[in-house]
Amino acid sequence: MSKKCILAMALFCFLGALGAASYQGFAWNGLEPSSVNMALGGSPVGVVNHWHKDPLCAYGNPAFASLGEGIAYSQTSYLYMHKSDILKTENLEYRAALLGVSYHGFALLLPALGNSNSAGVELGEFAVSDSTGELVDNFSLNEDSSTLGFSVNLPAALALMAPGVFPKYVRHLALGANWVSNASDSRPDPDNEGVLFSLKKAESVNLGLSACLGSTLQSGFDLEYSFGAAYINAFDGKAEYSGQASGDPIYKRLSVGGAISLSAENPHYSQGYGLASAVRNLCSGRVLLGAAEEFSDDAPLLGFGCEAGVFDTIFLRAGYHHDKAGNISGQTYGWGVNLHYRDLFSARLNHALFPRGRLRNQKSAYDYGVSANILGLYQLLSK
Repeated sequence: MSKKCILAMALFCFLGALGAASYQGFAWNGLEPSSVNMALGGSPVGVVNHWHKDPLCAYGNPAFASLGEGIAYSQTSYLYMHKSDILKTENLEYRAALLGVSYHGFALLLPALGNSNSAGVELGEFAVSDSTGELVDNFSLNEDSSTLGFSVNLPAALALMAPGVFPKYVRHLALGANWVSNASDSRPDPDNEGVLFSLKKAESVNLGLSACLGSTLQSGFDLEYSFGAAYINAFDGKAEYSGQASGDPIYKRLSVGGAISLSAENPHYSQGYGLASAVRNLCSGRVLLGAAEEFSDDAPLLGFGCEAGVFDTIFLRAGYHHDKAGNISGQTYGWGVNLHYRDLFSARLNHALFPRGRLRNQKSAYDYGVSANILGLYQLLSK
């Protein structure tokens, strides 16, 4: 057996641990960056969870970036896998950071992790051996991605040019697309010392749709119905290798979800400058459902979540995630704190516990972010 085959087999066996879709390249594109979504049941639910105006949520549904106003930044990192072999155990990290810039229904989603990246994973250290089993070299492998997105919320965008086109009960109707560029580290060629081979890269497009209908009830409650859909790698992007003419399939997912939200509105919102006018809702409750097809197995991913919020500031979350093919099913939990003043400024911290599989501890993840409506703050201070 050639040394290259041994190296390829080692990589293949490790990537198999990523889940049922692992034979597809860059399978980690399916990891959920948002702790809010992880606490509510995972990526199937994230396709419809538009309420938090968080750039990390716009990774799973590109339409969400257009629902905010101003500049928003979010970042996360967590241990997504323990990789064990005879010699050692490695804790492998996933990290992501995104920046959203939006104005009157138009938005851009930009990478913010550094080196023009938006997300990345550690795949660990690998040993390169020859046909006799003798160690030739060791190397660590990392993969990264860069995301550029554009989205538009039609009611907000058309309000300046053609007010009244959409009725008031249409809270938003947003469309978005993210262009994702993946790249892998070069790997050593065991047949030629000091030579690198198999530089892997891929490009794909993710599409998203979000719609929300709502009405304010006479009792002072606000009721909303929401629908979301997203298609990751909608146009069948391929992974290309240096020195290879053909490409391999990369991760692909189609998600749909629905949600209902009931909130008690603050009658003093935006009246004056005091703290009593700072929050839109006194309390809120939401139920979210979602399903996702990864095109790698007959069993879809399923998610269910519930969220309770007080003053749009403190949130408790619980849900259930079911991944039969990946053998990852169980309850999800989390909390969130959003220190904010109206829709003008926000500082967020979220935590989630998510199942990792049988006989393994739950995965713990945090994300944090800030946002500011610069024009809104200027107008408020100018009064």
